[in-house]
Amino acid sequence: MKKPIHEKLSEKNNKLTKAQEVHYKKDFKQAKETEKNINNKMNM
Repeated sequence: MKKPIHEKLSEKNNKLTKAQEVHYKKDFKQAKETEKNINNKMNM
């Protein structure tokens, strides 16, 4: 049975948002690390 087009689209969007979520989490983690490093340098 074929899925209706809007279901296919929402599936595609779900995959996209999942990937973006992971990406943003990584970015956020890196930003936090960078922030910590900057603070450490300033405290020295």
